[in-house]
Amino acid sequence: MRRTTPALVLTTAGFLLLTACSPALPEAHVDPAPSTPSVVLTTEQDESINTAIGETLAAAAATLDPAALDARLTGPALAFRTAEFTVATATGSADAISEIPTAVQSEVLPTTQTWPRTTFAVSERPQNLQTERLLVTEQASPREQYKLWGWIRLFPGVTLPAFPSAEIGTEAVAPDDSSLVLTPVDAVAHYADVLTNGDASPYAAEFATDPLREQMTALREKRTASAAEIKGTYTLQFTPTDGALRMLRTADGGALVVGEITSTETLKGEESAVISPSATEKAFIGDAAASNSLTVGRTSLVGIYIPPATAGTGASVIGSELLTTSASIP
Repeated sequence: MRRTTPALVLTTAGFLLLTACSPALPEAHVDPAPSTPSVVLTTEQDESINTAIGETLAAAAATLDPAALDARLTGPALAFRTAEFTVATATGSADAISEIPTAVQSEVLPTTQTWPRTTFAVSERPQNLQTERLLVTEQASPREQYKLWGWIRLFPGVTLPAFPSAEIGTEAVAPDDSSLVLTPVDAVAHYADVLTNGDASPYAAEFATDPLREQMTALREKRTASAAEIKGTYTLQFTPTDGALRMLRTADGGALVVGEITSTETLKGEESAVISPSATEKAFIGDAAASNSLTVGRTSLVGIYIPPATAGTGASVIGSELLTTSASIP
């Protein structure tokens, strides 16, 4: 409460001190600052953002023009869609274009008072009856639009961690947050090592098995056998992308992290061998003649739930997206 001092009024006869006879000044009441930050986005605003993203996706798909994506896509999402357009243009088929529903059934909204700001949302089930997508949107700065930063396909039967309600919102998590079983940056790096080395990775026990890990193990075994048939070699290396991870706090004090991992796969045979690229790989190679070597680059996003350090349980991968984004014949 503000204490007022007596007012002085100057008159022609001198001055008169106004005290008890003067009316009391109104008291100023200042509401205390909230103990926790407020949500910075309403569900109605988030719905409008998702609608705009959906309209951009549809309009760009009609022309297969990557430039039409810039208004509402960024980061890995832009790389994914651009690669899909490359394949669709080369093959004359829209089968390569992922279905991304932007009507959502649940939202995770931020309380972050600075930028960038991140939201998560679980989409409705696609018309092709694949699993729901986890959409990640981001506002990079105050004057920029929210854009689709990435998406992952949730693994069948997965249980998502609980979050605070959309009316309350939740905080962003730092990449080096040590209150978790693993820091977000370590979780993504360790999982990349597991994808590279399988059960031989020193971090294999940190994660339960999941469909992506099983898929990469099967791919490695198949291609290693193919390399042996052509007296050649095979390598598959996964690498986390610096800074390409987005995190929000879960209700139990843990975090859900969505991070980018790139991979390089090289199959090389003896000099007389000929390795034929797939239609998807040809879209990036162009007219180059097949040879005894083929290198394929892929970009993936993975969603990892990291419990709080006190939980006594390990991290779990809840979904992923993996797309071919480059190919070359050395």
